Amino acid sequence: MKNYNDTKNINDFYRKFANNKSVTKNDLKEYFTAENPDLTIQGFRRILYGLEKQGVIYASGSAVYSIQPASSLPLKPKKKFTPMPSLTTKKVTEVFKNQFPYSNCIYWETRILHNLMTHQPRTNMIILETEKDSESAVFNHFINLGIRPTFLDPDPMTIDRYVGIQDESIIVSKLISQSPKRQKGSLLSYAKLEKILVDILVDENKYYVYQGLELSSIFENAFDTFIINQDSMLRYAGRRTAQDKLKWFILNKTNLKLRVYSENFL
Repeated sequence: MKNYNDTKNINDFYRKFANNKSVTKNDLKEYFTAENPDLTIQGFRRILYGLEKQGVIYASGSAVYSIQPASSLPLKPKKKFTPMPSLTTKKVTEVFKNQFPYSNCIYWETRILHNLMTHQPRTNMIILETEKDSESAVFNHFINLGIRPTFLDPDPMTIDRYVGIQDESIIVSKLISQSPKRQKGSLLSYAKLEKILVDILVDENKYYVYQGLELSSIFENAFDTFIINQDSMLRYAGRRTAQDKLKWFILNKTNLKLRVYSENFL
């Protein structure tokens, strides 16, 4: 079996797929099996892992891999989105889990966007999305425990006048079903980056600080830094009736070159 830590063999790979922005898992299996007819499933998985680790390919959909341009050598591997919750977020989610152990909740915090921006806001919003009709109970429980400032689905005026002046605040709102989350099957889980990107695009009044040129920077830097599952992002955008908005934004407001242009958008 060829060693795909070897630059020569990576160059052979690029010559084969020079005109491809993406490739299916079956195409890759055919290519590597043609080179080594005795290739096992485990051997094929090791090759894929090696190529992903080096940043040559990265998963961008169901059994689909995007190919990092050869011009970007030396390769900068894309990272998995694995944010570390702040101390406040850990405290808030622990309180939620103890009081509402059987309720679904997805959470994230806006500070994870700051390193993707040109100008970093000073405020951090901790977003807790919980099951429909339970938002008020969660909000009241936090208030009774003195966990403040906490806001229940604030309107744009409240965000501008009160949320925006806080160093850190908690926003409780309704959970959108089929939201991408990091721990499948878990009742309490951090939101996936695909969800976060769609939400800040769609909920522009809530996330007004992240609009305009900053939104373009966030998308471009997120795609450059992290592994993004385009299929997952599109499905969730469809759930939010925002596929056309996402399409228009990516095509007109970013420099991204994506597989989804031809397969899903056009």
